[in-house]
Amino acid sequence: MTTRLGSILLDAGFVTSDNIETARRMKVQRLRNRTRQEVRIGQILVELGCLTPKQLKWALQEQRRIRGSLKTHEAEMERAHLALEEMWAAALSI
Repeated sequence: MTTRLGSILLDAGFVTSDNIETARRMKVQRLRNRTRQEVRIGQILVELGCLTPKQLKWALQEQRRIRGSLKTHEAEMERAHLALEEMWAAALSI
């Protein structure tokens, strides 16, 4: 499961890989031209007309949802790992 915005947009069928590549090239160009100014792929795709603001909003919400799910999953895995370590330590002490 990826949390990269471009992948989410591609999976949803909102943009093509060519659209993403064009936006990435523009991002690099803008970063070279403007120091310290944040440039976002999603905004560039909207500017290019490849994506609507509504689609971008949905994709960003999906990105946050996925990231939240991954954090929950990581916490659950950590708890399971600790429980296994405790069980292993208890088994070794018998």
